[in-house]
Amino acid sequence: KFGAFQQLTESLHCALITTYCLRLDDERRRRYVVYIHNEWKIARNRFPNVHARFLTSPVSNPAKVQESELYDSFSRLASLTLSGIDIDNGIAPNEALKENTLTMIIAIYLKMTLFIVGRPGSTKSRSLEL
Repeated sequence: KFGAFQQLTESLHCALITTYCLRLDDERRRRYVVYIHNEWKIARNRFPNVHARFLTSPVSNPAKVQESELYDSFSRLASLTLSGIDIDNGIAPNEALKENTLTMIIAIYLKMTLFIVGRPGSTKSRSLEL
């Protein structure tokens, strides 16, 4: 009965991560996630009569972006997406590869321009090959 509430919440988490968070450096990502967690709690508390499982507030402010509930939803979707792709032996499905691949798939699906920028060896080309 409440599965749709969870799907809506996780979809919003993924949208917030892909739309804004991925374009920031590590420190700005962390500040962004903490800000979203705080604002989400404030917004959610303004509607006490709404069902408790509808857009539930994140539990805590994370020390790292990867520990946040928002990023966790995105990471699980990226892992699921990557699990459906044939990856050569010896290629580690690390966070950068998951982020780049899922973001690229989203950009292709939405017919958006996407620039993936990073240091050499940060899986930019590998994501495109997949």
